[in-house]
This record gives sequence, C-alpha cells and structure tokens, in this order.
Amino acid sequence: MASFLNIPTLKGVLGVTCFGLLAWGLYASSKKDCQTIRVNDEPLCVDIADTEEEIVLGLSGRSEIGADGMLFLMPIEYRHAFWMKDMHFPIDIVWINASGTITEITYAVAPETYPDKFQPALPAAKVLEVPAGTAKKEWVGTVVK
Repeated sequence: MASFLNIPTLKGVLGVTCFGLLAWGLYASSKKDCQTIRVNDEPLCVDIADTEEEIVLGLSGRSEIGADGMLFLMPIEYRHAFWMKDMHFPIDIVWINASGTITEITYAVAPETYPDKFQPALPAAKVLEVPAGTAKKEWVGTVVK
C-alpha cells in the first residue's frame, strides 16, 4: 500500500508552505512602513519619502502605488517641480504648505506627460501623491493631520 505523504510529496508541501509564508512576510513588512494620515477626516496609509534619495526616486519604477499614496516631506517650502519619469500609472498631486493646509491639487497626471514638470502656484512643504481619481476638490483648504 502506497503512503499518501511520501517524501517527494512532503517536500513539495513544505516548499509551497515556506514560499507562501515568505511571500506573506514580504507583503506584511512592506505594509507596516506606511503611516496613517488624515485628509478631510479620511484616513490614508501612505509611504513616507523624507530622504533625498527617497524624494528623488518617489514612485518611479513601481508597477502600482502600493499603499494609499506617498507623502513627500520636502527639506524646504518651495515651488518644487515633479515629473512622471519612469511612472507606470496616473496620479493626483496634492500640494501642502508648511502649516499642513492643502493649497492646490493637480489631477490625473499621466505617465505620458513626461518630461513635463508640474509645480504648485504657491510654495509647498509637503507633496502627497495618490492614485488618479482619489483627490477631491473639497480637500483644498483642509489641513492634513
């Protein structure tokens, strides 16, 4: 009588289980890095870009946005220019001043707009990138918490 769990079958089951646990661990570790912010009382879990390297790289090269978006903490308040280099999906760009107030939103910026640059009318200390269609007109004038 053949054993149901012979050695090759057992190795296969263990291999699939280990792979699944590894994939879940990588997914979970990528999610724990996001920080929850509130925009107009709506919670968003965002990746934070606060080093020069993270700010320059931004969402470039990603196949999807990952969390609900990315919040760029700029070193100075300025009319920073953003572009869509190596982007694979459209985004809304939310411009935030030093007091945390949303001053402007640039909607539905497509990857095909590269090398065009996008800048706010007023200086921004933070910039929030979210999937296109996420940002709402009523966000302008509200404080990001």
